[in-house]
Amino acid sequence: FIFPGVGLGAIISRGRYISDDVFTEAAYALSEHTSTKLISKGTIYPSFVNIREISASIALSTTHQIAKEQKTSEFNIDDIKSYMWKPGYHTLVKTA
Repeated sequence: FIFPGVGLGAIISRGRYISDDVFTEAAYALSEHTSTKLISKGTIYPSFVNIREISASIALSTTHQIAKEQKTSEFNIDDIKSYMWKPGYHTLVKTA
């Protein structure tokens, strides 16, 4: 669940390495998206419906941790979202 966000954050921040602390911060970011209601039902992961928002949040925490450790650039959530791939399909028109 955390790897798309960690990968995106690592690429954007251009860090030289990914430390254990980056994965710890990513896990904390993921945990913020799991409600106590889901946890009480035995679910430890949030709904996959919100995967893009969750991945952006994890990428943000990744960039912050890498910046803290390696003195790279800081990013905000809008920066992160601008780097994310957006699925879009062109309408195909059949030609005669």
